[in-house]
Amino acid sequence: MKSAAILLAAGTLLAMGAGLTSCASPGVSSDDLAAATDAPTAMGVVESRAYANATAPGGETLARAILAWDGDQIEVTAQLEGLPVGTYAVHIHETGDCSAPDYTSAGGHWNPTNEGHGFSDIEDGFHKGDLRNVEIGLEGSGTSTTIISGVAWSGAPGALFDADGAALIVHQRADDYRTDPAGDAGPRLACGIIRRG
Repeated sequence: MKSAAILLAAGTLLAMGAGLTSCASPGVSSDDLAAATDAPTAMGVVESRAYANATAPGGETLARAILAWDGDQIEVTAQLEGLPVGTYAVHIHETGDCSAPDYTSAGGHWNPTNEGHGFSDIEDGFHKGDLRNVEIGLEGSGTSTTIISGVAWSGAPGALFDADGAALIVHQRADDYRTDPAGDAGPRLACGIIRRG
């Protein structure tokens, strides 16, 4: 698999290889994350990008994400802020609908290959919407990057951008990467529709 990394303008987030990583990132502002839309990536030629801002019921933005597609895989970089120190699950859900107060309208995890949840048995596959947890430290923000392989961006069965779209969800707790269907991550704190750039 190709190595991948989105270079944030502040230069504080990087050094990811071809795996899945999570790190706290002091000094990465919302402007830095937005600036990454024009930054190069080591994925290869980025064919398409998408974005999501996940908001809480009160309207505050708790997460921003950039998705980059190179024709082979999707790199998802998510930044959380405005939450207490802790570890939080972030997932891609199967429906681009955040209308329900508890965000259940976003459906379950994006899982076009009908696998079990979590990264504990990667050889047998996992939900394509399973992303790495985000750790928020004392600086008040955190970032994770996940590479998703074996998926379609659009125009194919099970594609990310199908007829009903997809959403980014932030959960109350960390994902344990084992428990079906959502890693025992607790209620949904924020939701954002994933939109093409």
